[in-house]
Amino acid sequence: MKQLKEEELDWLVPGLLKEKCIALIRELPKPLRKHFVPVPDVVEKLLPQLKQGDGTLQQALARQLLRHSGIQIPADSWHGAVLPDHLKLLIRVLDENGKLLGSGRDLEALKVSLGREVQASISKAASNTIERQELVSWDFDELPEEHELGNGKLRIKSYPALVDRGGKVDLCLLDSGYRARLASIQGVTRLFMLQSSQQVRYLQKELLQNPSQLHALQQLGKREHVLDQLIQRAYSIAFEVEGDLPRSRTAFEQRLQQRRSGVLSVAQQLQELLYRILQAWHGIRKKLQHKAFTALTALPLREDVEQQLQQLLHSGFMQTTPWLHLQQFPRYLQALEQRLDKYSLQPARDLEGARLLTKLWQQYQQRREYCERQEVVDEALDEYRWLLEELRVSLFAQSLGTRVPVSEKRLQKFWLEEVIKQTSKQG
Repeated sequence: MKQLKEEELDWLVPGLLKEKCIALIRELPKPLRKHFVPVPDVVEKLLPQLKQGDGTLQQALARQLLRHSGIQIPADSWHGAVLPDHLKLLIRVLDENGKLLGSGRDLEALKVSLGREVQASISKAASNTIERQELVSWDFDELPEEHELGNGKLRIKSYPALVDRGGKVDLCLLDSGYRARLASIQGVTRLFMLQSSQQVRYLQKELLQNPSQLHALQQLGKREHVLDQLIQRAYSIAFEVEGDLPRSRTAFEQRLQQRRSGVLSVAQQLQELLYRILQAWHGIRKKLQHKAFTALTALPLREDVEQQLQQLLHSGFMQTTPWLHLQQFPRYLQALEQRLDKYSLQPARDLEGARLLTKLWQQYQQRREYCERQEVVDEALDEYRWLLEELRVSLFAQSLGTRVPVSEKRLQKFWLEEVIKQTSKQG
């Protein structure tokens, strides 16, 4: 069921596409809908340009309406739209024996309600196959990206994953390639750690021992917890697990021999980077306590700063932030400090910048939530997220410089041409 994508089901069958487009336009708010009358005639003109594979039907329709009229359809315009049942596909979910687990016309609701049953069905079918438990080394040949289960007509596609269990790793079959890859990054990292346990013990003894930093470190939790995260991330970076996941015993063993010597250097870099981040974070928190920032007039500033800190320094940020961008955190935080220093001189300009960033972040967040629901990786969207951080530097601390040229116009161009991924360009 996880292999089904909303954007594939959304296009329905060709014979009903026109009717569905008419229904969608009629569900738009009146201030938008009035630009597209008579609706059937507008849809008739657009149909030849609508191409499956160009995102969801709503995304493709919005782009063609923009070309037709110059009217931009906001991303949330169809949220809550109610369509007749016959314009939504009926989905039936079967187990490995062909037994009906459930049915409905809402894919997301089915994924939520039947997720456990589907995974249990895969686990049951996977018995006596490639699944293994309590591995401490890569003692099997391959980790394929996909694995089919079942016999006869009904075949279930599953996704092998190495799942981190702490001191051991399990080889499991999951129902999502997206989840399998995320799990395997951690699982393969753990296998590298288990194969160099003496080095891990050395790092546990030597790292995060600076007495002057222990107070700041408490912002992230107990030292042991932060230390474990730091070491895991050091191994992940040193062995390049995230960018190039090894999928064979040979590849794993070659990587182990070639990259093992670099772990200590990466771990030390991470430690120093973490100390710099924590010091800057502490300094910002201290500045925010000044009466200039506790006044009611400064509330929009405080809210924006708090949101930025939460977006950057959330729980587990060391694990999930791409290494390239994690190294930029001291500059991002320095820019934030400069913003606070200059706020009293230009509060109106600061407010204007904050409003722009809020608008762009909401656009990003909507797309991010969609990708997470659909369990898809969008590298352009990931890059856009960090371009937003560079835009903050440009708006509030231009003297620090940005990693790449950035402006509101450039970001909107990147959004339209890269993130939205228009696969067919007409006229």
